[in-house]
Amino acid sequence: MDEVLKILKLDDELSALLANPKLSIWIQYGRLVGKENKLSSSPVIAELTKRYGVAKLSESIQAPKNSVWTRKIAQELQDLQLKQWLDAKQIQRLCLSYW
Repeated sequence: MDEVLKILKLDDELSALLANPKLSIWIQYGRLVGKENKLSSSPVIAELTKRYGVAKLSESIQAPKNSVWTRKIAQELQDLQLKQWLDAKQIQRLCLSYW
């Protein structure tokens, strides 16, 4: 996943990455990788979380949802992130850390 991110030149700051039209290509690639390897969670979210951290990724996904151009991709990333949390049973720990 990391190599393809670099090939597409998506290894930018998170805010620039979320606005980059090439991000959808990388997400589609991640879906294929996940399906082929029968992964329960998204390799896209795993890579973004590894690079930027859970909190920064979660916060950064919210901002693009206000823009017409980036709303769809932000919603898709948020859905993938939530699925990963639920699959890993991390949602309770994450919720408690905010309180």
